[in-house]
Amino acid sequence: MSHQQSAIIRPTQLPAILGISNATIHRLRVAGDFVKPVLLGKQAIGFLRSDIDAWLASRPVAHHFVEFLVL
Repeated sequence: MSHQQSAIIRPTQLPAILGISNATIHRLRVAGDFVKPVLLGKQAIGFLRSDIDAWLASRPVAHHFVEFLVL
């Protein structure tokens, strides 16, 4: 799926998708260890679902969790 066709995930949706708190997401972003946001407007951001999925797959814990779900 290309970036242009990827769904946009809003910041309020991230905790439910990722299973981590807003504070943890904020810490990851400040440290530069999270997906770069897409500017949607002057004060609105979102994240490409494809980028979120790739970030999750790159995380060791997420990788093991995905393997568990597949088994």
